[in-house]
Amino acid sequence: MTTYHVWIDTADDGQPAAQGDISADVVALDWRLGMARAYENISAPASARVTVRNWGGAHSPERGTLERGQFLRITSTDGATSRTHFSGFIERVEPTAGEGGERLAHIIAHGADAGLRAQSVSLPPLLDVTADAVIAAVLAACRWRLYPSAPYCLIDVDGRSTIDASTVYGEDGIERDLQGGISRFAYVGDTWRDGVPAWSAISEAVNSERGRFFIDRDGRAVFHNRHHTMTEPTVSATLTDDMHDLRYVYGDAISNEVTVNVRPRRVGLPDDIVWTLASPQRIPAGRVQTLRAIYHRADGQPTGALDVAHPLPYTHYSATQTAHPASADRTIALEITMQASAANATLRIRNTGTSDVYLQELTLRGTPLQSGDPVALILSDAVGIALYGLRPSRVDLPQVSSVEEAERIGLYELNRRKQPRGRVVAVTLWTASHPAALDIVLFDRVRIEEAQTGHAAEYLVIGEAHTVQRGGTRHHIEWTLEPADDDVYFVVDRADIGGDRLILPF
Repeated sequence: MTTYHVWIDTADDGQPAAQGDISADVVALDWRLGMARAYENISAPASARVTVRNWGGAHSPERGTLERGQFLRITSTDGATSRTHFSGFIERVEPTAGEGGERLAHIIAHGADAGLRAQSVSLPPLLDVTADAVIAAVLAACRWRLYPSAPYCLIDVDGRSTIDASTVYGEDGIERDLQGGISRFAYVGDTWRDGVPAWSAISEAVNSERGRFFIDRDGRAVFHNRHHTMTEPTVSATLTDDMHDLRYVYGDAISNEVTVNVRPRRVGLPDDIVWTLASPQRIPAGRVQTLRAIYHRADGQPTGALDVAHPLPYTHYSATQTAHPASADRTIALEITMQASAANATLRIRNTGTSDVYLQELTLRGTPLQSGDPVALILSDAVGIALYGLRPSRVDLPQVSSVEEAERIGLYELNRRKQPRGRVVAVTLWTASHPAALDIVLFDRVRIEEAQTGHAAEYLVIGEAHTVQRGGTRHHIEWTLEPADDDVYFVVDRADIGGDRLILPF
């Protein structure tokens, strides 16, 4: 029999302990990982909901030890195999009120991707890079919940300000498994104006690569390049007319005209003006003011920039004693430091003097990286349109500047979806009859055979949703599925030469 365990790291030390095991109080478990629909490149938010008995109030945060941000893990074991199903952090706790009521508490946890959706990033110019390098740079630029935090010194936190007994600086970050990308992007980050959500920055890279990004069961950030699913042929499970439920549809995912949008870039001349201060600014004595300079051309149009020079007194900026530009010069009182990204610069302006000064002029100079007019490539299957009607789709490639590569990506999308076919959208199982399903993880391959529809094909498990009830005796799994692409394209050692399969265009 499979037993389930829920552990909450109330000590925040990363070491499983009996006091954090709340399994005995668990009434129900629900969790979800992976993509919401077929052909999506980036996963939906990972989440879990743990319902527990709260008779004594131990799971009410104001009475017990539960706290937002604590690490939560769901595992199971059947005596022979132990497996992790979900790893994340408590987002909130919802205890029911009333001592005479049902006295339950709902513990809501989110995956590490919640941190990516909550913050904005700007990056230095990334030149000639692959998607995995972009993702790594975005992850490094994010501010993460420090876990475990117990070994580290936290100033002004009771019991944690022990510099002589603790590690002063922790390594903030997220575990990752990033496969090398195929496409190379000439310029990245130059269109992110005032910064973009970290999740959007990653999404741009993943969509432009046509790869996949998701949070796995261990809470790691995982990236697969676009060839991954076609080079992993092992079928992990076969289901033949023994599913609890199956959702099948024919012809819904067809696309016989693909519009691919790209934005070419052009590099300007070096030492050009990429930003100027619009009006004088008062800098109070002894204070530091922070400005975000969003690069723009002389005509006001946005631009990216390379090699932005650090501002120097009199060369790039000047200051006076009063707001009048002809008043006494006070430039020497200002110290300016700059952190430049590809689309903007953060300027810290410090007044070292004993009286207020007015920053009259400030200019940033560098090499403009200008976005050209958008280019839309349209690729069509004329025969398919004549037979099945027009079914258009759009692919945005924000980090691809090569029209040639954009065309190859468009052909890939057109070829794999131009013909109508039947597909299984999702399948549901009970683990009582399919215990091996517990070991199927995201992007494992399964084969589905169903007699009533006459359908038989291989699929990728791109999403998994679980519900556990009745002390673990009822475990319901729903897999979100996507057709495996290797039935469209020729793969060496797995298809005969001369068949109807296509050569991969990239």
